[in-house]
Amino acid sequence: MEKWTFDVKGMHCASCAANVEKAVKKLEGASEVYVNFAANRLALDADPAKLTQQQVIDTVRAAGFEASLPESAGSEPVKIDFDVKGMHCASCAANIEKTVGKLDGASEVYVNFAANRLTLRMIPEKLTSRQVIDAVREAGYEASVAEAKQSAANEEEEASEAKRELFRFVTAVVFAALLFYTAMHGMLHLPFFPISDKARALLEIVLLIPVVWAGFRFYTSGFRSLFRGAPNMDSLIACGTAAAAAYSFYLCAQGEFKHLYFDTAGMIVALIMLGKFLEGRSRRRASGAIRELLELAPETAVLVTSQGDRVVPAAEIQPGDRLRVKPGERIPVDGVVEEGETSVDESMLSGESMPVEKAPGSEVTGASVNKNGSIVMKATRVGSDTVLARIVQLVQDAQGSRPPIARLADRISGWFVWAVLGISAVTFFAWLLAGAGF
Repeated sequence: MEKWTFDVKGMHCASCAANVEKAVKKLEGASEVYVNFAANRLALDADPAKLTQQQVIDTVRAAGFEASLPESAGSEPVKIDFDVKGMHCASCAANIEKTVGKLDGASEVYVNFAANRLTLRMIPEKLTSRQVIDAVREAGYEASVAEAKQSAANEEEEASEAKRELFRFVTAVVFAALLFYTAMHGMLHLPFFPISDKARALLEIVLLIPVVWAGFRFYTSGFRSLFRGAPNMDSLIACGTAAAAAYSFYLCAQGEFKHLYFDTAGMIVALIMLGKFLEGRSRRRASGAIRELLELAPETAVLVTSQGDRVVPAAEIQPGDRLRVKPGERIPVDGVVEEGETSVDESMLSGESMPVEKAPGSEVTGASVNKNGSIVMKATRVGSDTVLARIVQLVQDAQGSRPPIARLADRISGWFVWAVLGISAVTFFAWLLAGAGF
């Protein structure tokens, strides 16, 4: 038997991959057929005496797709994911895409802002992960190679960041509300203690300071991106609120303490932080769903050897290993029952909690729960080939996929900030030329 791989084009969903698998499995001499939808790759064990590579290609074509032999390994692009930190809007993602897309050997570059994930295909002979990370850093962000399973330290860091984000958000909202009340109480005929206009202006400045502190990242990121020539949404926030505050300070310096805009700057920052807070919560929930899937797989397994049973890390299991699974334990990898009878809870796969009876010859799925009988099984698929790993990969690919509406949004975001800045500049100079004054 030989191991054959083919590149497959035209697949659009997991059902397409299943159709290709089904068609190729019918060929005489084909076994262990597996289609990786995420990588557009077909792999199988083939008997050259009964099957040719052209027959496989013709079968895939008859199923409605295109198959071809992969290029040489040296020049074959490989897919790699990076975690990105420091993005605040879709323009940030577009800037990273543009920067990484210029690297020699990089293709299919896509930044998923919602998942903080950079995905690309790169040719190892021309490009390394370190070069990609350096390019992202030069663009003003931080990147690291994505880990298959999030570490406890990363989870703790994420939880700590969530607490800091909540504190900054609450600070901004509380002081912005007080600032709004101080500035607008007269117009809304609300009660307020007697105070002069000058003292009220000073109070507004004092209340604005905590709001600016809470949203200070908008200014650091916004002005840095603006000076770099790649402005983002933070640049608009920073320019708009800074202009409102600077003009208000200018009026105060002229002895004018009415018609100030400190409350405008504070409310804009608070409202933007509300959106960022809701966005971050949704992002963490999406990441948590994948993390919960990964945690279903047990970390250890009982390996049956001629010297007796011994506990080994699940990552060391190889196809063909014999494993013992006791009642109440999770099945470590995909395999086939060799000894014993039991019932298995496969709700993690089907959503149905009714136990499924298993006997010698029955297939079992990794991460499902062995209910009431001890069995010995033979591992058939391990690591990234297990059903659970493929489900996780499909969920991650779904998060990182780019639907048509997202492509349109990315194109618009690339010009949106420049358009707003341009319109603002034209408006400013038009008013000056019209004689309206500063």
